Amino acid sequence: MSIFTFNDLLQHFPFRHVDKTKFTPIGDATPADEYLQFVGILEPFQVIGQNRARRLVSQVKDKTGAVEVVWFSAINQIQKCCSQGKLISFMESCPGL
Repeated sequence: MSIFTFNDLLQHFPFRHVDKTKFTPIGDATPADEYLQFVGILEPFQVIGQNRARRLVSQVKDKTGAVEVVWFSAINQIQKCCSQGKLISFMESCPGL
């Protein structure tokens, strides 16, 4: 970012803004969306793989559709804090969806 002095910081302007107050219905997501933020109900988890190839898979559904979500790390913590039927929000960069 080439920020070395206080003046550099003052003169640095972000080139993009992500509005974190806007939630997109899952059914309205398109490949043209650079960022997607949605809210839905969490479905049951499924642990796939073993050892280092382990991942946690679930679906998040709203009234317009569903999307599969995958966690590759912190699997035990996510299983403890997030339960089936919980309303959850996600924000993700989705190049090409």
